[in-house]
Amino acid sequence: MAKPELPNQRSERRLPPSPRAAPWLIIPHGENRKFQTFFNMFDPMNKSYKKFIPELSRKRFWQKKSHQGWLIIMCEEDNDPNFNNGDCFLWNPSSLDIIMLPNLYHFNQLHRCPIRDCVLSSPPDQSSSCSTGDDSNVYILYYDGGSRYIILYCHPGEKEWRKHEYADGDRELESMLYFKGKLYIMCWYGRVLEITITNGGSEICDEEEETLSLNISKFSTNENSIIYSENVARRLDYYHSYYLESYGEVIRIDRHYIERGDYENFVTKILVSRLDFNTLTWEVMKFSSDHVFFIGYLDTTDDERYTGPTDTKRYLDTTDTRLSCLASDLGLSKGCYDLEEESISVSLPCPDVPTPWLSPTWLMIPTYSRVDDSSTATDIIILGKDEDVGKVIKATEHKTSTVDEDNDKEDIKEAGLLIKLNDDIVWAMSSFLHRVDCIHLRVVSKKYRSVIDLRRYASARTVKNTDTSPWPFFPKNDRSILNFVNPMHNNENYFLNIPKFLKGSRIRFSKGGWLLMSKNKILFFYNPFTKSIVRLPNMPHSDFTGISFSSLPTCSDCQVFAIDKELIVDQNVYLPPNKINMKFELTLNNPVFYNGRFYCLDSNGALGVFKYENSNMSREILSMITPPNCGFIYNSYLVECDGKLLSVLLGRLGHWVRIYKLNETIMVWTEVKHLGRHMLFLSTTSCISAIAPTSQMENKIYFPRLHNEGILYYSLDTGTYHSVGSNHSAKKNHDSNEKLHCSWIEPNWSEISDHYLDWLNI
Repeated sequence: MAKPELPNQRSERRLPPSPRAAPWLIIPHGENRKFQTFFNMFDPMNKSYKKFIPELSRKRFWQKKSHQGWLIIMCEEDNDPNFNNGDCFLWNPSSLDIIMLPNLYHFNQLHRCPIRDCVLSSPPDQSSSCSTGDDSNVYILYYDGGSRYIILYCHPGEKEWRKHEYADGDRELESMLYFKGKLYIMCWYGRVLEITITNGGSEICDEEEETLSLNISKFSTNENSIIYSENVARRLDYYHSYYLESYGEVIRIDRHYIERGDYENFVTKILVSRLDFNTLTWEVMKFSSDHVFFIGYLDTTDDERYTGPTDTKRYLDTTDTRLSCLASDLGLSKGCYDLEEESISVSLPCPDVPTPWLSPTWLMIPTYSRVDDSSTATDIIILGKDEDVGKVIKATEHKTSTVDEDNDKEDIKEAGLLIKLNDDIVWAMSSFLHRVDCIHLRVVSKKYRSVIDLRRYASARTVKNTDTSPWPFFPKNDRSILNFVNPMHNNENYFLNIPKFLKGSRIRFSKGGWLLMSKNKILFFYNPFTKSIVRLPNMPHSDFTGISFSSLPTCSDCQVFAIDKELIVDQNVYLPPNKINMKFELTLNNPVFYNGRFYCLDSNGALGVFKYENSNMSREILSMITPPNCGFIYNSYLVECDGKLLSVLLGRLGHWVRIYKLNETIMVWTEVKHLGRHMLFLSTTSCISAIAPTSQMENKIYFPRLHNEGILYYSLDTGTYHSVGSNHSAKKNHDSNEKLHCSWIEPNWSEISDHYLDWLNI
């Protein structure tokens, strides 16, 4: 049946939006993806556009770097008014040109196998007919069950597909990309297929005499830097791998996540690496330089590494786009996931999208003609050079103390008089100040920084103060410095160097101003304010799900507790009112020491209790009734507050927040509606409660998120989210930046004797 012709003249609703430097986010909605909502995150008007694009309506499409704006589109509907079932075509959303490819209906009906990936080697040359002289080819990768794969390929404009069957693998082919004249199929476990087209012997569906064939070679890459990279929750999370070309490099992006119901976006870590073709090694990129990556949803989840809510493997009927841009072209310095700070932002750009809607994807509408990527790549720095830590700190202090050149010169003279104070006077004056005030005084001049030593002995009055609150902090510059934020002083930022041999260490737990940190199997306490370090015995491995300690390292009864998910994976928990047995699945959050025992929550809200006594560890699992009318638990935290054990539960995107208190007499949870004068500070590595120093901070829960530059908190009085220092108010925690490795700390400048630093010889 012939396809209907699309009209040359279209209404605005049937036209794609205008080209931009950044890809458009497309949200398909309506019955069977009939309509599309377009949104560009770099549009200054922040508008969305509802469209009905015939070429996209009810169809799947693929777009990658080598396409240079063209889409591979497939129709799988019988009742499409413009296309037939099985129609496959190339479409340019800028020029609206269509190039029909051979129909796939009979092939799909015969094999009934799902598509793994599609790729266009280069834009088609529309000035010539299809011929082997044109290097533009379309490749489609089908999974045919077991270890069998089918690769279909043709030149744009040809009437039949060529077919190549590949059966040398065990369900391992993931995705395709075209790079420097060759087709690459990325496989599991670091294996790669390299494919070139040669003359001869491949099967052609219409059995023509002259043919082309695929020459396939196979090599393995070293992915140890990815596999052995310290992840947040290696035994808890799953991951998807995405491959793309970006300005002369092959890039791999690994998105690690923990499943939460039907959502797979509780991200624990994102690793970006580049393939060194000389050594065939994947090298982790700490900085992405000027690159911004746009990744669509993975096309399939038929993966042994994926364990869904059922044992049935699923294929998702979605599109797949993988693009990259230059941040300078977008007016940006960072993307949604910041490689340097390891933070992720969640945004809901189009809250008014009609339901039902499906997972969004990206679409690049080109603004340029065909160019050679190799010439573009010469001006691009792929890997950024580590910025000198001393310069970062110095620049920060200089910025704080900068005097506006337009200010009156008398202000500068007055500051000069203060600088002339005797060193002894400055030193004596600082001894009466709290450490935060000393930090401010040190910024006045280099002279003051040399006189005032934050590490010197001081009285308890200057070390601790009731007018302070816990600070959020997170590593920066490849975990070489710690960035602290002070909510009591208008979100001031402080930077502290990490000793060189501790660079790259992972923060495991925080309590009383001390950090429990690890570097591979090495475990140690560290006080970032006094620079004190306490070495601990090495761990048997580095994959423990949760680690915490009972009291300060200076206490004789301090215990370090590490728990592995596999220790109790077979424990069954009886959870009423469903009356079913459920496995105890540890959450990402660390255990909490309370009344002589370590407590931890599982993902369903069940409570695990562990007690170390007489050189033996006893354990018990207590059931917890799912809170009524809450829905699925997305985040859960344990924290001791005012002598009671509290559990804080959150829905997806923080849509709801519930607090429960453990009644130890009858071992049941009762809901808490008000915290009184207390405030909570929550993260995966530390949960702290404190009495609010001001009434404005009472009855609030602070999270490791920033809205703009302000710390995000939830007010139990208003039932909404706010941020420190702004008028922000929202029902959910979106439009905020989550620091994946953020923790909370109670500043502690108390010096300790060397006796407490030598645990290994006690």
